[in-house]
Amino acid sequence: MMTRHVFYGLIIFIFCTTLTFAQVKPEEKKNMETEIIRVEKPYVPTLQEVTKLRELPVSDSMKIEKRKILYQFLNFPVASTFVPAKAKPTAPPRPKREKLYSHFASLGIGSFGNVDGNFYGNWDLSRQQSLSYYLNHLSSQGGISGIKLDDKFYDTQIGADFINEERDRMQSAYFKVQHQNYNWYGLPNLTLPSEAIDTIDESHTYFGIAAGGELLYSESPIEKINAAYQGFFDDFSSSEHNLKGSIDFNLHVSDYLLHHRVVLDYLNGSFDRNFDNTTELSYNIVNIGYTPTYQYDFGNVSAELGLSLFYSTDTDNNDNSFYIYPKIRASYRPAGDIIWLYGGLEGGLHQNSYYQFVQNNFFVSPTLIIKPTDNRYDLYAGLKGKVTSQISYNVKAAYRKDHDKALYRLNQLNSIDPTEGYQYGNSFEVVYDNIETFTFSGALQADWKPFNLLLQAEFLDYSTDREQEAWNLPDVKITFKGDYQFDTKWKFGAEIFYVGERFDLFQSKDVNFPTQKITLDSYLDINLRGNYQYSSQLSFFGKINNLTGQDYERFTNFEVQGIQVMAGAAYKFDF
Repeated sequence: MMTRHVFYGLIIFIFCTTLTFAQVKPEEKKNMETEIIRVEKPYVPTLQEVTKLRELPVSDSMKIEKRKILYQFLNFPVASTFVPAKAKPTAPPRPKREKLYSHFASLGIGSFGNVDGNFYGNWDLSRQQSLSYYLNHLSSQGGISGIKLDDKFYDTQIGADFINEERDRMQSAYFKVQHQNYNWYGLPNLTLPSEAIDTIDESHTYFGIAAGGELLYSESPIEKINAAYQGFFDDFSSSEHNLKGSIDFNLHVSDYLLHHRVVLDYLNGSFDRNFDNTTELSYNIVNIGYTPTYQYDFGNVSAELGLSLFYSTDTDNNDNSFYIYPKIRASYRPAGDIIWLYGGLEGGLHQNSYYQFVQNNFFVSPTLIIKPTDNRYDLYAGLKGKVTSQISYNVKAAYRKDHDKALYRLNQLNSIDPTEGYQYGNSFEVVYDNIETFTFSGALQADWKPFNLLLQAEFLDYSTDREQEAWNLPDVKITFKGDYQFDTKWKFGAEIFYVGERFDLFQSKDVNFPTQKITLDSYLDINLRGNYQYSSQLSFFGKINNLTGQDYERFTNFEVQGIQVMAGAAYKFDF
């Protein structure tokens, strides 16, 4: 209400004021004039020295403070059309790839008339098929001091391999021919008449032929099919034929996927005579085996559970047997590759053969009894892993029980009426015994450039059933291997072998030479080698074997050559 009265009073005041100013008459306006006053004085300029101001300017007393400004943005979604490009890592510079040549040949010549020759070639028939071929020769003219018989030898192999790789399978086949000659030069330390020694024919020649093939499938229930043939003959009318075949496949049984393996091992052979030259020896053995296993993996635990069933028959000796073996393997990795615990309980039937006995001991006589070894069980546990990415280790303990384990033992000395060159106590027979073996072994491997080292040690203890000792089996075996790449041209290496004591048995038909147990001393064999790469194709090498010059006996009465020096060259080329 008061506001309305004020408004009306203001309007009345403005109206009265307007009327007052309107009372001035026009005639009074005309009589008003402007008075002008003029003052004139001449301007006389003068000069005056300018004084420079030395005082600092005084700032304004007003203080200016910065005002804090707060920014606030309105958030609302906007469709992004930006697509980040994937990072492309830059590969480190690669060293220049060494050219690969399709052929290789080397030849080394050394003391004792030793010759070591090798040839290897590869021919690509197509993108999927390749053919390789090789020739290996090792021989010596002998010359061991104190040896009364010829100790030369040679071993020559020639063979070829064929490979055909397809998308879902791989086929391979091989063929090999082998010719060997060794001498029974290890006469016992007895006084034999020179006339008797001159009549000894110590030479023994072997001839072998092998062929086989394998099929590997990647997208099929059948994983692998394998077949092989090994024929072996000698100049004493001995012959042996060994045919092996196996098939591996996967098959569901109930809700479980089982791996199955079926094997067939057929061995047929004969010797023209026994050691006393009284009768012929023959064997005709068939082993059939079936092994189903189940693989279980859960986290860091892996296990393989199964068993092996074998049926063995020897028709020539009327021996038929059925065997059941465990097949259990397990591993646990609590810390990845650093610690890996493993163990197992396994067994199997091992087929012995004349060919295998000769390759392990070239001085056996062609009068052997051949039968398989029944490995009842092999219980083992171990720990392996990596200390660093370059250093790995493996420690293992095992307990093994074998029935009819093959042992090499000296043949009886027949100095009364010998008819063959192996009857002078200078050859070996094979005897069988039930043996329990406890083994503790360890291995350490380091691979850091430019060094590569391997150290292995094995300690063994044997318990026999019928024999006095586990003949010619060592109680300690230690191996060291090392390589050092000095630079791109020079490379050096070493191999050191230590073998502990072994035992053998001397027997004779002559009562003047009593039966006695022989102790073979332990030995240390040091081998050195060096290689100089003259060019990408040509290199030179040198070897020193048995550096200590120890005339140790690998087998009873069979001493080895002393210090052996060899030098040679190797050449790579293309056809």
